[in-house]
Amino acid sequence: MKKENIFRRIALALSFALALTLLTPAVAPTTVSAATRKVTGNTNYKKAPAVKVGTTKVTCKKQNTYVKFTAPKAATYQISIYNITSLNKPSSYQDYGHANFYIRQKSSSSSTPSRMKVKTQGGKTDWLRMASPACYDSFYKGSKVTVDSSLKKRTVTLKMKKGQVIYVNNGHYTAGKSTYYLQIKKK
Repeated sequence: MKKENIFRRIALALSFALALTLLTPAVAPTTVSAATRKVTGNTNYKKAPAVKVGTTKVTCKKQNTYVKFTAPKAATYQISIYNITSLNKPSSYQDYGHANFYIRQKSSSSSTPSRMKVKTQGGKTDWLRMASPACYDSFYKGSKVTVDSSLKKRTVTLKMKKGQVIYVNNGHYTAGKSTYYLQIKKK
């Protein structure tokens, strides 16, 4: 009788464990990996935080903030900006902004960086229009892509010399506080 009781308890415990495993939902993967660095952009390009090759989550506490990238090697770099999101309210269909690339020309008499024209989806521009995923899906999805399109991800490819510095400027139209992701890959 005792052996039968033990087998019944083991069978009951195994059945409970199996039911618990089957009924527990799988945990969705997070969008931020452990390798994602975080920086806060600065409104003064001279104090812009440095970003490196890889993925960086940039927080903008004010409009028009800068981050800077210094090329570690002479190479072609692919730079993507995506997932612009307001921090003032839940992300809505009205979240949109822009990004610009600036470079300091050594031959220029001006000490301030000048805005660059870069090739991106739809052509060459110096004003990359951005939209949150919800805004893009509500207004722009399915439209012909031009330089004036607001996209949820913008990608540019730049040939850079070792030590060359570019500044990425981001402005968010619908909120002063926002975040976006900046991904830099060596091609």
